[in-house]
Amino acid sequence: MSAKTRPIDRVRGASDLKPDQWAEVVDVRESLAETYSLFGYRGVDVPILEHTELYRRKAGANIMSQVYSFTDRGGRSVCLRPEFTASIVRFFAATRSELPSPARLHYSGPAFRYEKPKRGTYRQFTESGVELLGVNGPAADAEIIQLAVAALERLGIRRFDLVLGHLGILSEFLSGLGLSERSESLLRESLDSIQRSDSSIGPLRSRLEEAINGSVSEGLADASRQLDEVFERVPDLKPQDLRAIIDSVVAGLEMTPGGGRDRSEVVARLLTKLTRSNEMGRIDRALDFIERLAKVVDRPEAALLNTRELLAEFKLSSKPLDYVEEMFEQLAAAGVDTGGFTFNPALGRGLQYYTGIVFEVFAADAESSFQVCGGGRYDDLVEILTGLPSTPAVGLTFGIERLLMAMGGERPTATVNRSDVLVATIRGENLDYATKVCNLLRSAGMSTELDLKGLGIAANLAAADRTGIPVVVVLGDREATSGEASLRVIATGEQKTVELDVLAGEVRAAMGDRKV
Repeated sequence: MSAKTRPIDRVRGASDLKPDQWAEVVDVRESLAETYSLFGYRGVDVPILEHTELYRRKAGANIMSQVYSFTDRGGRSVCLRPEFTASIVRFFAATRSELPSPARLHYSGPAFRYEKPKRGTYRQFTESGVELLGVNGPAADAEIIQLAVAALERLGIRRFDLVLGHLGILSEFLSGLGLSERSESLLRESLDSIQRSDSSIGPLRSRLEEAINGSVSEGLADASRQLDEVFERVPDLKPQDLRAIIDSVVAGLEMTPGGGRDRSEVVARLLTKLTRSNEMGRIDRALDFIERLAKVVDRPEAALLNTRELLAEFKLSSKPLDYVEEMFEQLAAAGVDTGGFTFNPALGRGLQYYTGIVFEVFAADAESSFQVCGGGRYDDLVEILTGLPSTPAVGLTFGIERLLMAMGGERPTATVNRSDVLVATIRGENLDYATKVCNLLRSAGMSTELDLKGLGIAANLAAADRTGIPVVVVLGDREATSGEASLRVIATGEQKTVELDVLAGEVRAAMGDRKV
């Protein structure tokens, strides 16, 4: 087989959808959109192609490592969107004068990440979600969570776990440690690893230490060890004192700096290393605190009580918990049962832009449990991405493919991709009359197929039965001459001949409960 005739497979991690599968996706997207509309959200769309910088600013290293980015012919770095929130924020900034306040927006479409394909995880996937921009407070967050619950119930997914946290707790603790932006970012990205039951702090700490410290050349190892001992004895030395000590240590070593470096360069490197070593001590305290937070995960009442005790122990504010409790009160007023929720104060969600409430929803099928929805508050993102004043915002995103997995055999009946009527001629004749009949039925809002192959009546009846078309209209010389049509109801076998002016009504009646 030559290269020109060799089959070209679909891209790994992307999916071809058969007609019924496509119809199921459409049904789920439409069901979600109907739920969003009930809460006053208006549909918008944004480009699949965006400037890479839009995501680089705050998505986080984990997401950026999965982005499909490239340089276009104009020399610009662009990418396929890895998620929607940043794009919606850009859209909001550009059109805010035309939008109500607060802006309630919903969206749906494909997103792309270079992940390892596995069950429920794809490189091209479909997202659907909402963003509420321009309003703060527990009532706004409660609306988003209430909407998530309503959307799941409308789809028939009634068994799910909603896990909720508040990043304000960890943010206050980390700000008190005075960590560098890089260190704090690495810690936030590591939250998911810390919470896995099969994961320990040791390997994570090693990865963080390697990422932050880098390596010290073998020739400077003795100096590095001596300086660590000095710092352990006197941890609050000022930078100028540290530089003087480092200079004297290096001068006393029986070594010559390699690589052509002079003593000042060696001193600078060791000072940087020592500063980072100091930061690793603070990172250790952060890891210990996060591990403590992760251990209080429980149903809301118990978890909130235990978290309050932990915050009191570390002399941290309880305001985030007050906020969560007020949000639960709002949810109770809306009729949402939160007793089965889980409160996890160490929940991070992976994305770097979240600032307050965060949540994830998990469902299951016969094989596994998996996340179907996630969201949270991101009050700083508008300012970071657009330079506009800080704007409160909160939202959620569903994964359509994951929802279909959770729905299993209880999926809604997908009719959007099936025809209502098949028009067939005898021996393929009278096609002009058949075309007229098709147009009449289509004008009445019915999806109508015309047999273009002249398959014959028996073959057409079999095809209609096989593909779920409920009614076949048969046209021959007699019908064409008299201006009539014969129809056959597949489910009952009933046959009748009617005039064209009543054909649409007769077909609709024959279809029964099927939507038109």
